[in-house]
Amino acid sequence: MTDHGPCDEVSDETYFRRFNAEIVRRRIPLMGSLALTHSCNLRCLHCYVSGDTRQDAEISTATAVRILDESAAAGCLYLLITGGEPLLRPDFSVIYEHARRLGMLVTVHTNGTMIDRDRLALFRTFPPVAVEITLYGATAATSEQVTGVRGSHDRCLAGVRALLDAQVPVRLKTMVLTCNRHEVKAMDAIATDLGVRFRQDAAVFPRLNGDRSPLQLRVPAADAVALEMTSERERDWCALFERQRHLESGDRLYGCGSGVTAFHVDPWGGLHPCIMAHHIGVDLNRVSFADAWRSLGADMAARRAPADLVCRTCDLKAMCGYCPAFFMLETGSETTYSAYLCELGHERMKFVSGEPGR
Repeated sequence: MTDHGPCDEVSDETYFRRFNAEIVRRRIPLMGSLALTHSCNLRCLHCYVSGDTRQDAEISTATAVRILDESAAAGCLYLLITGGEPLLRPDFSVIYEHARRLGMLVTVHTNGTMIDRDRLALFRTFPPVAVEITLYGATAATSEQVTGVRGSHDRCLAGVRALLDAQVPVRLKTMVLTCNRHEVKAMDAIATDLGVRFRQDAAVFPRLNGDRSPLQLRVPAADAVALEMTSERERDWCALFERQRHLESGDRLYGCGSGVTAFHVDPWGGLHPCIMAHHIGVDLNRVSFADAWRSLGADMAARRAPADLVCRTCDLKAMCGYCPAFFMLETGSETTYSAYLCELGHERMKFVSGEPGR
């Protein structure tokens, strides 16, 4: 009989719970995202970086590589490369390959219209966790109403099929908007036919430059939740609620991993807690990642939820997508909640609780 050590008696669930607790305790930046550019070849109606007129030079290849080296040394394992459209960067392949050679597990967000022979060869040689592509409609008419570019729908689907033919993992997603809501189920069907995962998000928010016009594209919360609640998705929400319903939120304003186990780097080298919290940051052009990470952690730890913040004691925080950075973009304050997110939470809870009529 083989002797077993003490670790053999620990279940996978217990192990990962302890592992995650240790990552949080030590503030290891396990997950990061890097926006290589805010430029894009599409002009999507809802895009949160559209109209970004910052004139500073985007980080160089050398700076991007240094940031990857330093973040990997600090413990980053999971990396999202995003934009804008990251494939517009002439050095995309160099940066992507470097991240993979560091051992990072990389996901790429792209609109799918720029997948070519060189990109396919790159992804075959250095496979990503996934290439995640956004569909904006099931038909060219609807999709291109959103993107503002003729031919983008066909190029996107051609890119998806080329990736799948090359056996590169693909995920599809969409933003649920007033102008494409009627095709969400058809987009889901396209993903099913292709054999890939599909997700949707109705949480449209203002642009980083303060432009609130994307909010006009929001679908009423009840309609958005009705679209997202397939039987599988409903089970996911039920499981999430059961896991988090009894968790103590304390007085930390940010209850997620932003600035604790996760970070975002913008195209100019700014280190932020997440992709939405651009009002909090440290310049990686001036300091090392390790020093910036410590500074960011102190900033986040100091942000406390006021006693009168209604979200602080709300049981539905797991259901709404509670996010002070989202609040900041929409209301101008981290502590003034988004009524729309709140509505989404209540509508999801109706499904989870089996409320009559649902």
